[in-house]
Amino acid sequence: MILLVGLGNPGDKYDNTRHNAGFLTVDKIVEQQGGDWRTETKNDAMVAKIKIGLTDVIAAKPLTYMNLSGNAVSKLAHYYKVEPEEIIVVSDDINLEWGTVRLRRGGSDGGHNGLKSIIGTVGEEFFRIRIGVGYNDQIPAEDFVLKRLNDGEKQLLVTSVDKTADYLINSNLSELSEQTI
Repeated sequence: MILLVGLGNPGDKYDNTRHNAGFLTVDKIVEQQGGDWRTETKNDAMVAKIKIGLTDVIAAKPLTYMNLSGNAVSKLAHYYKVEPEEIIVVSDDINLEWGTVRLRRGGSDGGHNGLKSIIGTVGEEFFRIRIGVGYNDQIPAEDFVLKRLNDGEKQLLVTSVDKTADYLINSNLSELSEQTI
């Protein structure tokens, strides 16, 4: 079994922001795989059970805010008996250009508070999929990732989300390799 976690912030005020790239990606995958979201309050997450190929997948969106994502991921991993090596986390990354998607197992949080929280609760050995959202260093990073996207930026994010979702749906999730797509 694989735990596929999309990072984001819950609530309408965070829709259409860079920081919700992970939410958008798992939403797309669950929709394409015919899953249905349900709230698991005991795990602080929205969850959908789906299959990708022959693999059983628990798709999840933490209901905690980004910097507390590790609480939900830890609860989900414990409840579903998933090891850190069986966790895939999808997040935004301001250090990557628009359209770049990087896959990597382990490593640092790269300044991402959601990844930092998860590392703090389950360790470093989970797989990360980072979706590039560019960065304008004229404003603080926290404000940049939570700023509403204009139409052009929204289309760039949708393209990246679609590319990431398609890649994951057509992959053996147990055998992902480090690469840039």
